[in-house]
Formats: sequence, structure tokens, C-alpha cells
Amino acid sequence: MKVYDFRDTQDVLKVVLSRMLLKKFRMINSNEREIMSAVASEDFINYYSVVLGIEEFEDSEEITKDYIENMFDKNPTEIINEIDEWMDVWIWKWRQRVKLVMKSDLRKEVNKVEVNVKNILPQIKNLKEIKRFAVGSLIRNNEVCFTNLLADNIVKSIVYKFYMQIRDSRKVSTILNENKHIFVNEIITRVKSLKKFKGQLVVINVSDQVFNDKNNRSIREWWL
Repeated sequence: MKVYDFRDTQDVLKVVLSRMLLKKFRMINSNEREIMSAVASEDFINYYSVVLGIEEFEDSEEITKDYIENMFDKNPTEIINEIDEWMDVWIWKWRQRVKLVMKSDLRKEVNKVEVNVKNILPQIKNLKEIKRFAVGSLIRNNEVCFTNLLADNIVKSIVYKFYMQIRDSRKVSTILNENKHIFVNEIITRVKSLKKFKGQLVVINVSDQVFNDKNNRSIREWWL
């Protein structure tokens, strides 16, 4: 008999992580827990893919979810202890890297990057593989919080850098497709540089209701 009855592995993780957050942040409200547990569940799956050494497999997420589900089923104490140890590091990184704001002008800068890379990204071969490599590189360098967002933005920033130099979308995609090592080297360099940077990397733009338990449908967005 299974020890849980949820929709999928990520639901189980969110419940476990949410309860851990409540223990570690006694003043946290339900909206804050919802945001943090949703991010943390994705991050733990990414982290465990690296632990299993399969982060660059195309189906790494599904394999990892199956493995975690099996651990919850057969050895829940062990996996919960692993999650708890990882959670301490994740919370430390959240405090170091994440900033919550009610309003930010950073969206203009983010939009500029998005507009210039949106037509190039679909032309990049093996884009998912490149992002998985970025996620793995982040985690191996102890950047375990907001791994999907950070990896996505690292890749976009690399594309944006070349677009600003060349100013031709087709040429940029051709160069990057024919020289995969450019992505690899750029990702490694950028991830290593994060070790020297101790400030915030992620800004979360939230409505004021996120701090109010009376409203559980807060509007929020986040970006690098």
C-alpha cells in the first residue's frame, strides 16, 4: 500500500516542502508557502536528477519523479531526511538570491531581452538539452534555488549577447548551432561567476495580497 494518495510526485513534494517551510518559517503565510513550495518542488527534482547523474537525459525529469515516488513508497523516511537536508541549503539560497518587491522597473530590461531573443530561440537546435546542461551546472555549483528560471535566463542572456554583437537573428542562430561549445563555455563561465556574486539574482514582483492569508489568489511574476 502506498503511503500517500496525491495526483503525482510533484504534488507529494509540494506538500512535504510546504510542511517543512511551516516548521522552518513559523510566521510564513499560506500564499508565501504556495510560492516557495512550488519553486522548491521543481528545484528538488532538478537537484535529484543531478544526484542520480541523469540531468542531461531527455526524460530525466520523468525518471527522477518515478524514482522519488518509489522512495516515498518504499523508504519515505530516507527521502524525507534527504529533502530536509537539501531544504536547509535551498532556504539559505532563497535568502541570498531572492528579493520580493511590490513594484520594479526591471521588467523593462527583461522585456528588451525577451523581444530580441524570442525569434532566435526556436531556431536553436537542442535548446532543451542546453538548458538541462545549464541547470546541472548551477546545481553542481550549489545554486539550488530557482534553477529553471536561472538556467533559462542564462541561455537567453547568451543569445542576447551575440545578437547585440551581430544584429542578425539568422546569423546568430547559425553560429550557435554550428558551435555548440560556445553555449557550453559561456554557461560554465557565467555559473562560475555566480560564486563571486553574493547578491540577489531573482526579483519576485508580488501583489500586496501575497502577504495576506485572506486572499489566496495573488498575482506574481519573477525574473532574473
